[in-house]
Amino acid sequence: MDTQKANKKSKNQDVEVIAKKLHSAALGIAENEGYTAITISRAAKVGGVPLGDAIYLYPSVTHLLSGLLNSIDKQILESLNLTPLEGDEVREKLFELMMRHFDTIQATRGGFLAIINHLYKDPRNLAIFSTKLLQMLTWFLDASGATGTGLAKNLQVKALGVIYLFALNSWKHDDTEDLSKTMATLDRALCEAEKIAKFLK
Repeated sequence: MDTQKANKKSKNQDVEVIAKKLHSAALGIAENEGYTAITISRAAKVGGVPLGDAIYLYPSVTHLLSGLLNSIDKQILESLNLTPLEGDEVREKLFELMMRHFDTIQATRGGFLAIINHLYKDPRNLAIFSTKLLQMLTWFLDASGATGTGLAKNLQVKALGVIYLFALNSWKHDDTEDLSKTMATLDRALCEAEKIAKFLK
């Protein structure tokens, strides 16, 4: 039993290593050659991954993009284990979660920008991005302690999506080292949303 667990753990680690190499390769290709240059075979070559392993893990660029977005979520979730959210207010926690997201994608800014800027021309992958975004924002609300179910929860997610897009646009043009422009935009948007939410109660 212990041997089986060890083998399973080893395989999972191998898959994670392959995924990280392909994600890094895809981001590098996007930054240096453009989004349309990303293919599984190209990512495999750049990442030093056997083509068969790459295609088995990600049969298409759509699968690769989905995996990349999942990896961003995973990094934020892992950060919560090391550094819990501070503050008592939902707004404060949402601010911190969103900034952890932007700090994460800032590490590979060029590649992520290239992907984001092209998604509007790629309806299929834009739909994937939108779905992943809504999933991320849903657990952001849960992690922040926001209450709401059914229609109220859906409205919260959509409202947070608007705030995210405002902040994302700010991030795209933010040339500060500490992302202070993004933080200012995000803080203002969350404060306004909080005022509206209190008014509607």
